[in-house]
Amino acid sequence: MRAPPGWHETAPGLTVPRNGSRAVADWFGEDAGQAVAGGRGTTRRIETARGGVFVRRYLHGGLLGGFLGSLYGPGTPRPMREIRALERVRAAGVLAPEPLAARVVGVGPRIGPWQWHRALLVTRAIEGRRPLADALRAADAETRLGWIDAVSDAVRAIHAAGVHHPDLNIGNFLAGGAPADGLAVLDFDRARIQRGPCGWIVRWLARRRLSRSVAGLGLSGLAQPVVRARLAQRLGRQTALVDRYGDSVDRALAAAFDGALAADVEILKSSRRRATVRVGFGGGSVVVKAVRRHWLWLRLLGPLGLTPAGRRVRAARALSGRGIRVPEPLARREVTRPGLPEASCVIASDLGAGEALFAWAQRADRLARYRLAGSLGKFVGGMHRAGAWVADLKHDNLLVENGRFAVTDLDRVRFWRGAVPLRRALRNLVQLEWRLGWDASPRERLAFLSAWRRASGCALEVREVLRQFRSIRRRERARIVERRGGRRLDDPADRPPVSAIVICGNEADHIEACLESVAWCDEIIVVDSFSTDGTFELAAPRATCLVRHPWSGYVAQKRYALSLANHPWVLNIDADERVSPELRLRLERLLADDGAGCDAFAVPRLVHYLGRWWTVGGWYPGRRLRFFRREAATWGGLDPHEHVVVDGVVGRLSEPFWHFTYDDVADHVRQMNRLTDWARGGKPPTLSQLVLRPLLRVVRSFFWRGGFRFGFVGLYVAVSSGLYAHLKYAKRGETAVAVAVES
Repeated sequence: MRAPPGWHETAPGLTVPRNGSRAVADWFGEDAGQAVAGGRGTTRRIETARGGVFVRRYLHGGLLGGFLGSLYGPGTPRPMREIRALERVRAAGVLAPEPLAARVVGVGPRIGPWQWHRALLVTRAIEGRRPLADALRAADAETRLGWIDAVSDAVRAIHAAGVHHPDLNIGNFLAGGAPADGLAVLDFDRARIQRGPCGWIVRWLARRRLSRSVAGLGLSGLAQPVVRARLAQRLGRQTALVDRYGDSVDRALAAAFDGALAADVEILKSSRRRATVRVGFGGGSVVVKAVRRHWLWLRLLGPLGLTPAGRRVRAARALSGRGIRVPEPLARREVTRPGLPEASCVIASDLGAGEALFAWAQRADRLARYRLAGSLGKFVGGMHRAGAWVADLKHDNLLVENGRFAVTDLDRVRFWRGAVPLRRALRNLVQLEWRLGWDASPRERLAFLSAWRRASGCALEVREVLRQFRSIRRRERARIVERRGGRRLDDPADRPPVSAIVICGNEADHIEACLESVAWCDEIIVVDSFSTDGTFELAAPRATCLVRHPWSGYVAQKRYALSLANHPWVLNIDADERVSPELRLRLERLLADDGAGCDAFAVPRLVHYLGRWWTVGGWYPGRRLRFFRREAATWGGLDPHEHVVVDGVVGRLSEPFWHFTYDDVADHVRQMNRLTDWARGGKPPTLSQLVLRPLLRVVRSFFWRGGFRFGFVGLYVAVSSGLYAHLKYAKRGETAVAVAVES
């Protein structure tokens, strides 16, 4: 065996560091005989002119010993291995004896090339320290735990350096004045060097050996079990997790499964057995994903990486290798400690800047959604072509950030050597097509499928892909409806209760008829913004909950009204609208089926204006989400164009609600002027927005949408539609000019 790097042979049988001096040979002068005396593997402290040293003796005798001594000389394996271990742990920041020299000394008569040899290793003595066992016996409870933490830090550093110390026990540690001074580690004569950090078996053996050595200290009372429990906590299989990420996992589990919320803990998803929690850490945040499992399952399969956390880490690495963006797994931990829920946990980086695909699609305009559909199809097609299939691409499992996508849910991921089979790929497409929103246009859906077909390398024609896609979509929808609905109530009186919410302000001409049309609902909530025309007094006899709330915008006002609802189903209606008899019957039938597997319903709007029901001109059907489950909905959009955001299955109805939008032409002009005031601000308009877009709206309303059927009245509505677009951009330009003049 050659000398370690940085060492060289300066004299026959003597090896010293390259930065050392030949004078180190003085240590083997008159003290050599004293050092040689003694048994095999013993250590003796010797005081020399250059300070105290430890001399360790290794005996190599007989045929094997003579061969090793003659062949290796000072490079005999045992001292050289200890030198390498000492230098590696010292480089890792652990206080250990400094190796100074190694020498092989012949012992006894020489018979040909064979002779008994003693290998000597000289290390510098460590001064000013006492045995750790004495420090533990004399310390109080808090200081004792500090010493144990120092032991854990030293052991973890040794294992991270790739050194297996088979004799780690309390007797091999020297303590300073306080735990903050650190510990010195001795006795590396049987150390083994590994290529990388030590594995879980080495860590388990070290934890077991240290725990047994604590039992021999004779600590009184509860001191011994407390110390052993602290060792077990600090020297678990994921030891780096304790220091690097603090108690992030403990806080996440306590918040998700025990309800112990903290200021820097946010529950993203939670169910009885699964949770995703964002935890503040180090000025930023990490995401902890936990799956509850029995402790025996975690103990047996955790070392093999077959737990949910292990599968997530492998899936993340495989997807990253295929160029797919995922949260970076930082650490995993199998929690089996008493006092915490048993769970398999992964700590991952936080993609907090991303936004869920569904939420992004709901707030984007038409052009942005069209571009998103093409980018999404290209992303998913590339993923399928690379052989990666994620079973659950819904809810918040796909994030969008600056046109880039990231997959967050890695519970069920499969990989193929080639491309993903077509049927499984189409299941992903059905999930993502729903995420684009119930009101996604056919153009957006076609752009999504076409981009996927090109990126995935699918050999089928677009028509065949559409046919199979629609077939799978029908089956998936039927499966969801069967799972979540399909329970027809025998007695319609047993249907789930409904809350109707109405916001109003100076609607005395409409409020009574509106509330009369929803009198069949179990709860009628009216939020009045301090009307001055008697609206509040007219609504009082018919409303079950009547409140006054200052006007704070359409989105905020309806969000407040929704917070007052108490029943599982909610009907949202404005004061100038009515629920038609046909719509009421259809909604009651749906309630008898508890929604028939849907979470919300898009209802067409039929406008009454100038003595006509407007089924032409672009105002019909104009579907709006007006009937939905309370727990699945929230309010989104920008004033004055608010809308309901539903995370679930959306059905479509053909029965309309009636909308009495404008009383007359004067009211129409007044409403246009009021609504276009919301458009002030933003970028200055372009010439096409001021001229071409209004003209296109006139042509679309009068010719394309059939407004010409109503003659002059249809022309007026078409022109007013173009005038609305022109006023919106003109007021935006007016604001931009005013800001430029002021600056």
